[in-house]
Amino acid sequence: SHYQGIDIFSERMKYKTYLVLLVDREHAQIFLLLNGAVGQMKELKDDYVRKTVKHVGGVRDARDKVSRRIELQLTRHLTNAGEQAGLFAEQNGIDALVIGTHKPLFGKIKKNLPDSLRKKLMIEFVTELKGPFGDILKKVEKEIRNFEEVKIDEK
Repeated sequence: SHYQGIDIFSERMKYKTYLVLLVDREHAQIFLLLNGAVGQMKELKDDYVRKTVKHVGGVRDARDKVSRRIELQLTRHLTNAGEQAGLFAEQNGIDALVIGTHKPLFGKIKKNLPDSLRKKLMIEFVTELKGPFGDILKKVEKEIRNFEEVKIDEK
């Protein structure tokens, strides 16, 4: 019966298109996962997100002004990532959204997603974007497998 569950999983996943959005403070990676194969992919690198802001002319900005600027840059980056993911979803017709990021960013990312995409959010998991893509992909597939198995068990 365990093997039967795996067959059901592979059958179910076969017809599903997952949009995967991986985000950290400076990068975003968006790709399609269809039937276990990676489809279209887009990488965003935001040069305007910095952890520190240079001080011009030796005059130090007030600390809260600097952190506000960094926060604005981060919001712009996350909004851009959300919009790009939304375009991807429109162009490709997806069944589910998977988000991988650092824990503190989940709320901000979800807030910056188009409504149509937010409704398709099925899986959230904590991950790093650094490291070989193959390793990240394995992690994404494991999250999807766990999610699908839980759904099968609920039926």
